[in-house]
Amino acid sequence: MSTPVEDSMQGLVVILDEANIRLQTEVASLTMLLYDWMLTLNLEVNYVWKRGFSIPKALYLVTRWFPIISEGFGIAVQSLPNPSLKMCRYYLSIWLPGTQTAQIFIVQLILVHRIYALYNRNKHLLRMLLVLLLFTSVAATTTISIQIREEKASIINELAPGIPICGLSQTNNLDFAWAYWLPIIVFESVAFSLVAYKAIKQWGVKMLPEGRSATIGGKLVAVLFYDSFLYFTSVFILFGASTFLFRYTSYSIFSITLGPVFALISILACHMILNLPSAYEKTRQGHYHTPPIPLSAITLKDPSTPVPSSVDKSTGGILGVIDSPLSSIVV
Repeated sequence: MSTPVEDSMQGLVVILDEANIRLQTEVASLTMLLYDWMLTLNLEVNYVWKRGFSIPKALYLVTRWFPIISEGFGIAVQSLPNPSLKMCRYYLSIWLPGTQTAQIFIVQLILVHRIYALYNRNKHLLRMLLVLLLFTSVAATTTISIQIREEKASIINELAPGIPICGLSQTNNLDFAWAYWLPIIVFESVAFSLVAYKAIKQWGVKMLPEGRSATIGGKLVAVLFYDSFLYFTSVFILFGASTFLFRYTSYSIFSITLGPVFALISILACHMILNLPSAYEKTRQGHYHTPPIPLSAITLKDPSTPVPSSVDKSTGGILGVIDSPLSSIVV
């Protein structure tokens, strides 16, 4: 039969093991982000760095680099030999929830931008989506802010004398932090419904019917739908699993998954932005058998604007090919 001292020591070992696993998952998450960045560096140079300012460019840069900076800072704090209590409180109560909430908000702005494009720049729909995004973001932020205020007193920088660690001495007061994900899932569900409705209305169950040669515009809109479907499917699984883990397991297990979840969200969002111009260039070369040329032609067109012959009318005038800077690409 174990003694109280042995039980206490065993508890310390478990906590240290969980902290070590959490640090390792954050290192793995940072590695994932950097590896994906290296894989897409050529696309980033061609479609981002060589072009002027645009909303997609700004969203891409924030989505790509913000998680890298956040993960790097988190690894640095958890690797400190003697972190101060002030540093631990800043990291756990301000930096971590703040950067994660901001990252989700930026990715949801990308979704709003894409839906705006799919619905022919419908400003009424844009305003409704922005209002919904505002309300769900405020709800999520309020939930996490209340929990932060309650957890501040339990933040520690030492597990025991001589055992430095940034963590929480108790997590019993985090009783409804799982509700943070609910407003986010509500917005994602509405966004997914809008994309799915447009896809079914436009093509039915098949994006490109058999026996029909898709035009450049048709293929680009198909890329928009396929990317969105992959993103929504992944996000529902990730957010649903995160909510389940926090609600029915321990905070320690939940916190271990945060790094990979937000890394995957960032990677999916970056690919959503890069895939459209990449698909345009490849499709154009295949149609016209031309060598690679600088992209300078994808814009949104008003529904009243005549659709060029190079764009299938079945796309509803969503995308056109005209002379304009690449900075006008909307994805």
